[in-house]
Amino acid sequence: MDFNSPHPRRGGYGGGYGGGGGGSGYNASPGGYAQQGGYAASPGGYGASPGGYGSPYGGRGRGRGRGRNSGGGPQPMSRADIEADRAAQRLRSLRTTLYRWADPAHGRPEGAAAQTHDGDAELFDARAEMMSHAKWLESVERADVKVAWRVMITEQPHKLPLNAALLGYLLTAPTSVPAGSSANDASEQPAEDEFGRASPVSPSKRPSSALGDDERRQAGSMSPEKEGAPSEKALSMGDEILKDLVRAFQGWLDARMWRNVRLCLHFFATLLPLRILSPSSFRTLLTSFAAVLDEPGVTAERGDRAAVCVIEALCWAGRAAVADGASGEDEADALVDRIVTYNQNRRVEKDLVSPWGGASEEEDDTLREESFESAVSALLALRSSGYERPFFLASPLDLLPPALLPLVDAREPFLHLPDVLVPPDDDESSITSFAAAAEAGPAGKKVRRNRREISKGEAEKLRAGAGPARVQRSARWFGESVPAPSSPSGLVLRSLLADIIDLYEVNRKECARILFDFARWCRRGTFVGKGSNPEKGLFGDAEDDWVAGPDGEVRGGWVLDDVLVECILSTALQLPEPPLKALYYTSLLREVVTLSPSTVAPAMGKSVRRVYGAMRTGRAEGEVIRRFADWFSVHLSNFGFQWGWKEWIGDMSLPHAHPRKAFARRVVELEVRLAYWERIKTTLPEEIATGVLSAEEPGPSFTYATEGHPCREQAIALIESFRARATGEVIMANMESLKQQVLPQDADALMPSDEETDSKVRNEVEADFLVRDMVTQAVLSVGSRSFSHFLNVVERYHALLRDLSSSPAMRLAILSSTVRFWALAPQWVQIVFDKLLQYRIVEPADIIDFVFAPPRNIPALVLLGSGDGVAGSFSRVAPPEAGGLERDWSTFSWWDIVRITVDKVNGRVEQVRKRLETLEREEADEADRKAAAEAAGAEEPQLPAEPEFKLPLFPGASLPPRPQPSPVARAAAAQATQKEAVKKANGTSQDARAALDAISVEQRKVLVGATQGFVRLVRATAPTLAAAGELDEATPNEAWQAWWVRAWYRNFLRLFAKQLAANSETISSLVFQDVPEDDAVRVAFDNACQMASE
Repeated sequence: MDFNSPHPRRGGYGGGYGGGGGGSGYNASPGGYAQQGGYAASPGGYGASPGGYGSPYGGRGRGRGRGRNSGGGPQPMSRADIEADRAAQRLRSLRTTLYRWADPAHGRPEGAAAQTHDGDAELFDARAEMMSHAKWLESVERADVKVAWRVMITEQPHKLPLNAALLGYLLTAPTSVPAGSSANDASEQPAEDEFGRASPVSPSKRPSSALGDDERRQAGSMSPEKEGAPSEKALSMGDEILKDLVRAFQGWLDARMWRNVRLCLHFFATLLPLRILSPSSFRTLLTSFAAVLDEPGVTAERGDRAAVCVIEALCWAGRAAVADGASGEDEADALVDRIVTYNQNRRVEKDLVSPWGGASEEEDDTLREESFESAVSALLALRSSGYERPFFLASPLDLLPPALLPLVDAREPFLHLPDVLVPPDDDESSITSFAAAAEAGPAGKKVRRNRREISKGEAEKLRAGAGPARVQRSARWFGESVPAPSSPSGLVLRSLLADIIDLYEVNRKECARILFDFARWCRRGTFVGKGSNPEKGLFGDAEDDWVAGPDGEVRGGWVLDDVLVECILSTALQLPEPPLKALYYTSLLREVVTLSPSTVAPAMGKSVRRVYGAMRTGRAEGEVIRRFADWFSVHLSNFGFQWGWKEWIGDMSLPHAHPRKAFARRVVELEVRLAYWERIKTTLPEEIATGVLSAEEPGPSFTYATEGHPCREQAIALIESFRARATGEVIMANMESLKQQVLPQDADALMPSDEETDSKVRNEVEADFLVRDMVTQAVLSVGSRSFSHFLNVVERYHALLRDLSSSPAMRLAILSSTVRFWALAPQWVQIVFDKLLQYRIVEPADIIDFVFAPPRNIPALVLLGSGDGVAGSFSRVAPPEAGGLERDWSTFSWWDIVRITVDKVNGRVEQVRKRLETLEREEADEADRKAAAEAAGAEEPQLPAEPEFKLPLFPGASLPPRPQPSPVARAAAAQATQKEAVKKANGTSQDARAALDAISVEQRKVLVGATQGFVRLVRATAPTLAAAGELDEATPNEAWQAWWVRAWYRNFLRLFAKQLAANSETISSLVFQDVPEDDAVRVAFDNACQMASE
């Protein structure tokens, strides 16, 4: 829309913020937003007269106009713009009404006969409201309805049965003659029935000519055409919607939008009881997906997705999928057998991605996992029950008016789903736009040069349509209050909830509302408990005894709060990474708790206690503990830091590295970051505070601040120089002077021995170390006030810091000084390290070396009064007799430093690789353009020639005005200049390839160093861990430290499996050359490399 032209109802914005805007009636009060021109002190603006957003004709306004017609006042819109704007508004209104249908206090179409009162907002009768909603739907634009319906199917999985019933109603009881039908067509329409609507078309007259031969193969085929069947113009609203959905399904499949395909299959399965689709064609369609499982070398990602489509579709269809007799059951059984065979031959890594370790004989079996194997078990349970559909799912037959059911039973299925071929995932003959695939269908495919040629918006659509890459192993910890993972009900219910959680990432409040109101879309009685209304649901009677099955299967009666909390938390704990950012799940849980604190809080408490209980024997993975602590700390900060800490007082006597104590210490540490030390101390019992809270408030530990330190005065002088913004040359001169002061006068002196030599070091190497430590800590001290202070001082003295880090030993000294300075604040260590990497003051390999092999030969003057000596120091290096572990790996922070460093270098590699691909594509396009021009005999396009400017013959003559270039020439010249500047800045593909080679070498160094460090530590501590036997409260601290090292090594392998596999040959030759093939560390590495290719 042109911001400087009037809208049919709203005027343009005129010249800048004021002026321009007319129209009638958005605000009944004078002036709208402002009496005197709103944002501009001129007539018009956002309203200078009654009528809302400005005067009826717009004012002149002030400021600069920013539209196509700069300036204020009325500017006419083109008819096309007006129609497009109206169409967009109409579509938005339609979508809002359709999407909100059946929601509490939402979705009532205008003109509906009955309006619910606030007290009845929780109740919805689909049978009573079906007719009015369908009648309203028939009155709107069909093109808009078809677009909206696609979104309803793919973004509202919880409403699939309701939408299927609505479509069934439209197909069974068409209400009007479609727009554009002739009078003869109208005369042939059936008479109205008892609903006040047209009687349904008999099966013999169901249209088939609406689809051509090609469309019949691609978009499904109707039954053979009968005499008297209506023409394409007489298609009902339901027919057009169904036809469009089948076409969209094919487009989604071609674009590999797996979630859209899966949800569309759910919808097709839901339509089967309505006798609209042919069960045989539905099974044939599923057979096309089962054929993927027989492909040679099929990856687990592709095979699992195809198999899950079949499994869930059969669960949604139930007996309707085999309603055509024994042959139908045989075909369904064959589908099940193919999936079972695939599962048996499936080779995937399970140990590295499992959230729980093996349980001992003494532990209960409440901790379970849900995975692809659980889905296969659910499919087998479905077959053993005779393909009995999950009882909590609504069927369209339960939602249609009873008078329509005989008409449904009397007809024969008239739509045959198309035969499809699942395209390969690496198909180069893809579409230009993934988003356009669903719109254009199979005919919209064309060859692409490069599959990366998609915009950011299209990539987001692709991600939303494709869903998570594969079925992950999810932790389960509730028992009878939630459905069993290996039951059809558990599979379908959790799949629905997982799709809702993933789809509504953009609006967590709406997601929480839908989740908390999920019982509305199920059978009454599906959920019980304090916060569940037994009358809430789409169908059924709350007093019916259907919860317990004949074989003891639990069909319902679950606790919704337990289901939601477990589903959200377990998704956040998936390994190696959750589908979305962890912060989203934390925020979503907060919204769920806010909706009903009294009912959700107990589920939260039980979840914390179950996972905390799994830490007793180390059954929970280290990464699971870390993520759980991250979530729990934020959760406590959202609700006043209230928790029953007294339950954990007995665990404060456990070893320092025990997972339970490490978890509590991590939670309290993060709470301090989210609040402040004094605040958290008041919320903890004294025993807990003594066991896990730092003795001092987190802050700097400046080595030279101690009274009596020999170098205190020099260090304070350095700080004052930095604060006075002294130049780098002055700082370097001060450093050289300080170096001479600390060197011994006697060249033969090896050690200070009296008071005169207290401030001396032994040699020049130690003098360099001391001076660099003083400078580094002075910089950190100046920047310790805030993050911005630190960035400012680093940027100001970037050249100086680069000079101080010219060798690996100097860089290790800088890192060592940083850790000692922030010995009580590991978070700041991570921040400083990250910025040192960003400014290339240190290299990623330096940080890896520092973590796994910290420097030990440090001058005594540097350690005197340093952070190594404070209680709970993060920087303290353990002595050599500590079993080979220099670091305390139970603090989580050392792993965080390793992860951040590897992520940083991987990000650089990916960034350079994308730039290389872009440059190669641009250069290839340029070469193709030149080749085409040469083949056509055309010359290179030239800029428009400027008129020749001639100097006057006599110098004293009056000069003519200099001719100005034309607008076209100016624009072309500016564009050419801009392209040349961008091209010069990006360089050539050869430059990018050289940069990629260099950064890949750096990546290999980091991966080799980290792998080598972990392998050394794991092998050194393996005897200690083996000697401890079964882990419990009595296990010594050394064994738990070994357990943490092993946990972080496993997490390193699973998190960076793809990069490790790409560099496996180099790593194997440098790290595992002397490691036996059956050694646990090597087996784990090989499994991680295999996992990357699944």
